[in-house]
This record gives sequence, C-alpha cells and structure tokens, in this order.
Amino acid sequence: MDACVENGDCNPGYQCSGLFGPNTCVPITSCGNNIREFPEDCDGTDISQTCQQFGFAIGELACDDVCDLVVGTCADVCGDGIVGQTEQCEGSGLCADLNQGFSGGNFECDPTTCLTITDACLQPVCGDGVAEGFEECDINDFPTITSCTDAGFAAGDLGCDAFCFIDISACFDTCGDGTVGPTENCDSDPGSFTCADLGLVDGTLACDATTCDFDTSACIQPVCGNNVLEGFEQCDTDPTEPCQAFGFAGGTVTCDPEDCFNDTNACFDTCGDGNIGPTERCETDADIFNSCENLGLVGGPLVTCNGCQEDTSACDEPVCGNGVIEGFDEECDTDQFPFTCAEIGGVLGGTLSCDPTSCFIDFSACF
Repeated sequence: MDACVENGDCNPGYQCSGLFGPNTCVPITSCGNNIREFPEDCDGTDISQTCQQFGFAIGELACDDVCDLVVGTCADVCGDGIVGQTEQCEGSGLCADLNQGFSGGNFECDPTTCLTITDACLQPVCGDGVAEGFEECDINDFPTITSCTDAGFAAGDLGCDAFCFIDISACFDTCGDGTVGPTENCDSDPGSFTCADLGLVDGTLACDATTCDFDTSACIQPVCGNNVLEGFEQCDTDPTEPCQAFGFAGGTVTCDPEDCFNDTNACFDTCGDGNIGPTERCETDADIFNSCENLGLVGGPLVTCNGCQEDTSACDEPVCGNGVIEGFDEECDTDQFPFTCAEIGGVLGGTLSCDPTSCFIDFSACF
C-alpha cells in the first residue's frame, strides 16, 4: 500500500487512512452492503470469524454500523472445563498458581460464575524470615538477588525494608572501574552511544571521568525553526503528520515553534464514528470493561458509555468510617486493617490505628 498525506495522493477507488499505522492508501469500502471489504472486520452478516476464535464457548459475533466486530451473543459456559474470557477458573487449585501473591492454601471455584474463591488462601507474613508470595526478600532471605553486585552495582550492602522489598540504598557504583552501573550513564568512554543518540546533531560524545555522566560539550545542538528535521525534533516549521496519524478523526496538526514537536491541540475526535480516539474512552457500552470497583469506586453495575466517556454516575464514592476498606485510597477503615503490626517486617508488636478522616494507617503505636 502506498504512503499518503491526503486523499488526493491516492488512486481512484482508494482513500488515505491512518487507521492501521502510518497513512496509507486503502480501498474505499461501502459499509452496509453485506460484503466484507478491506479494511472492514465484517459487513452485516458477512462475518468470517467465530466466538470461539476469541476464547468464548458459544454464541455468535455481531457487526456494528461501522463494520467493526462486536461480542454479540458470545458467552462462556461455566463447568465446561475451559477457562473462558469472563471466567477465572474451572475447578479448584493452588492459591500460589493464581499469581496474586498468596503464600499457600487452595482456592475454590464458584460453580455458577467460575470466579475464584480465595477465602482459604494464605497471605505472606512479612517479617517471618521466609520470602514468599510477592515478597522480594524477608529479613535475611533473598531468593533471587542476594547482593549489590547481583543488582549490577560495584559493591555495598543489600537490605530488606519493612515491607519486604529489596533496599538498594546502600549499594554504590565506582566511577572509573570500566563497568557501567545502575547510577551511571557511561564509564571511561561513552561506549556505543553518540551525540545523535541523545537527540543532538553531530560532534563527539565523551564520558565525564568524575561523574560518569555523558559529556555533550562537543556535540552540536539542533536548531528548532531552521526547516531541518534534526535530533529528537518531530517537525520543523511544518508538521510531519496529519491528525489521523495520531488517531483523531480530523483537524489540523501544527508544529510547535518552541520545541519542534507536533501540536495536536487543533485535532478532534468524532463521537459515534466507531473509532475510539485519543480524547475518548469508548464509542458504545460494548467498549467498556471497567466496573465501579476497577475505578476505585463502590457498587453499581458496569460503567456505561455516555458521550464517548465512561459514565460512573451509577457508582458510589467510598465512605471513610463505614468499617469497610473500599476504593483505591483507603488503607484501613475504623477497625479494619489488611495486616497487623506483627506482620510488618522488623516490627515485634503494637496496635495499628486508622485515621478517621483519611482512612490511612497510623503506625506510630507499632514497636
């Protein structure tokens, strides 16, 4: 397919489209004629794919009014032994296999919904000396990275913090040892890096012998506004791409004269055209897969699509002080906590408290 900027660049019967990446000439199709033509996914009843190809057990795909495939009546069958798109399980198993950070136990599978029941799963205990679940370490137990050198540093003391994450704050690099460490950009020389790799035009890149940072003093800086595309410039004076290349429906791209980056502020989306643009979250309810809980809210049905944005009006806000930990921001609520003082690494005991206004945990009484 030929590259293009506008429809006039294409032969008769073709149009300029950025739907599949860089603008190319694609055939003009007639959506709604029951004949699937590139780049249509489908057209009316002309659908070549099945629900099973998308991981569902039964049902039929449908074609929307812009010739895009939609789920239609596709569904899973709980109990058929195959974990479908809307299922989490088809039988019980080990909690550790769920990859949710559990340290042991067995989960059950709800026979009606095929969602996992993890009430019997065991949470790892930070501070018991055994790294398990999502713990990177536990006191002196380092199962993967055991030293600063394993982490790429020259030397130092590897630590384990109070939440059982690896602490590299006491690790260090040695500038001049010939090895580029995690805190260095180079060592002795810039290696394979050049001025152009750093968005500069030309010249000679060096390595500072004291800081092991790149020395760009002998590189030539790009000049925004000289009509030459150089360095990391996306454009210079004139824009290099139309709005469609950035996923918009239309509008005009300009070139920012200060930094030579494409400016898409004058681009726009068209709600209802079947294409979810950069300023849109959805086109129909079928594009929404978030629940109220996924967005840190409480209750309510699945979020709906309204004006090509997620509509959360049927969701409730979390309430600090109702005794239920909910939403993304609450760490605790009244007397409900996800752990105890004793379960925090390096802490022997004490009592947690919950701030009644913010629902943040107060660790001050742990010891």
